[in-house]
Amino acid sequence: MGTRSTDAFIEALRKYLTEIRIESDLTQVEFAKRGGNQHQSVIARIETGASSNFGVRTLYEIAQGTPFSLWEIIKKAEGDEKNMEKSTKDDDWTKINKEIELLSSKKRKWLAKIVRSVLADS
Repeated sequence: MGTRSTDAFIEALRKYLTEIRIESDLTQVEFAKRGGNQHQSVIARIETGASSNFGVRTLYEIAQGTPFSLWEIIKKAEGDEKNMEKSTKDDDWTKINKEIELLSSKKRKWLAKIVRSVLADS
């Protein structure tokens, strides 16, 4: 894999881990605790793209807190990176995610319910 493919894979992995957390209706703190008692800042750096240098141990521990194996997470990210359009580090979804993380837990849960409702209607 060249640098471009590696960057696309890391971006897909980052987005997929964020998707797992949001669909599980967990805050970054809750997700971090389930994932081998990681610190919330580790999850935040992965999700925002501030860190693209996370180890296998960190990924393995995070995967333990999800319904998926590390292999399934990597396989999904590999498939996604092949289909992803080229995007910038601060794309619209990253900006939205950053804003959502500033909301209280109660407001995030309320917003998640609205989004699920809208997606269910489509």
